[in-house]
Amino acid sequence: RGLILYPAQHGKTTLVSTLLPIWECCRDPNTLIGLIAKNENEATSIIQSIQAEMSTNTELIHDWGEFVPKPSEDKPWALQKMSVGQRSIRAKEPTIAAFGSGSRGVLGHRTNWTICDDVITEKNSATPEQRATIKQWFMQSVRTMNLPGGRTTVVGTLFDPADLYSDLVL
Repeated sequence: RGLILYPAQHGKTTLVSTLLPIWECCRDPNTLIGLIAKNENEATSIIQSIQAEMSTNTELIHDWGEFVPKPSEDKPWALQKMSVGQRSIRAKEPTIAAFGSGSRGVLGHRTNWTICDDVITEKNSATPEQRATIKQWFMQSVRTMNLPGGRTTVVGTLFDPADLYSDLVL
């Protein structure tokens, strides 16, 4: 488990949610990553950045092979979910799946690595009730995503001393 707290505009998303998942896919193309961002649009934007690197970075492709699956492979390559071409396992979960904060879709989704990027926002942490709702979602849904031996990495900016990030420090 890891918690990384930095102010906005300090490269958290680029490093943790974009570059590290690419590294993990190179290391293990059969990995299962759940990427949860502050909303679905942000999550799909991160997936789009990952796909851009995997499809156009010639040095990455030269060193690790083609990431984009061939059409005949019937593997997803969309903004909500993507599976790399080198993947050799059959699993209902894609290599990387994207979700927005508070999404009910994370319940029942299994991962080796769950990355939560800015899941706490000013909007969902403004009142005690909102903070309680997002904490309940995290504990009941996000915490249950990992397969045995899986890991969770949470990155974000602290908005309130009583928000989820404070609970995760303890």
